[in-house]
Amino acid sequence: MIVGDFNRGKSTILNVLLGQELMSMRVTATTAIPIFVKYGEEEKVLVHKKDGSTEELSLEQYKQRYSLNSKVVQNQIKYYYKSVEKWLNNPNFAELHYPIELLLEGIEFIDTPGLNYTEEGNQKIFSYIQQSHAIIFVLAADQPFTHNEKEYLHNLVSHPNQIKKPIFYLINKWDKLGEEDKEEIRDFLMEEFCQYLDINENEAEKMWGDTVFNVYAKKALDNLKQGKNLDGTGLKEFSQRLDNFILNERLKTELCQALQMAKFVKIQVESKVRERLFILKQTEVEYEAEAKYLQDLVTNISTQVEIIAGKYNEIINDLG
Repeated sequence: MIVGDFNRGKSTILNVLLGQELMSMRVTATTAIPIFVKYGEEEKVLVHKKDGSTEELSLEQYKQRYSLNSKVVQNQIKYYYKSVEKWLNNPNFAELHYPIELLLEGIEFIDTPGLNYTEEGNQKIFSYIQQSHAIIFVLAADQPFTHNEKEYLHNLVSHPNQIKKPIFYLINKWDKLGEEDKEEIRDFLMEEFCQYLDINENEAEKMWGDTVFNVYAKKALDNLKQGKNLDGTGLKEFSQRLDNFILNERLKTELCQALQMAKFVKIQVESKVRERLFILKQTEVEYEAEAKYLQDLVTNISTQVEIIAGKYNEIINDLG
């Protein structure tokens, strides 16, 4: 699953990984709804809507209808929906089916909108994270770790209800920085990783080349278009790392996540059982108190009845 703030190059990176330009890319934000990229015998996009209906489109039709920078969408938002949130209230998510060899192996990618595009959208993305094997978190070297990104990373690694997933960090747009700035930004990123991942500097240093990669997404895509290799773009190394993860680590990750889920369910069940036992115990105490009150009431009434009966007998005897 690919996540990141707006205009970080998520769709460009996905295009490079897929080996061709499928996802829409512009200077402005384009991915309006989450899209699942999976294998299909022929190209088609299925848009699943919140009312339960499904719309089938070609890829080009999808780009025109569901990219935030298309004129069609801009006009819809302006004249009919008034805001992005209202426009997004209709489509839920989309599936892009495409005949690519990488996807034939059962691999799927999820391309997501920018962080915090709507609160509902964020919740939806977190629900999709539960279904994924790993997360590709795209950052930008010229705007490293914005407030949104820090908040999102904190939720990914610290949220109590979040099943932990392997995270690959792709730092894009290094070409926008000078050499001196690159060193400064790298040091800054090291500090942020240490803080948010609760690791030391040596551990953060080892992340580069394993889970952190400096990438040049635009250059990589240009190279692909020109029939060149990905040397010098960082995405060749990441592609190799991703292949290794898919071949050798995915099953282990599935088992670890299943174990985490089992532990999570166990904790939830234990918590619910404790709550129920507490309620039952309270109920038992309350029942005993109520029973004692009723018993005392019955005893008191019985006593009063006996007194009245005695008085009644006395009166009868006096009259007799």
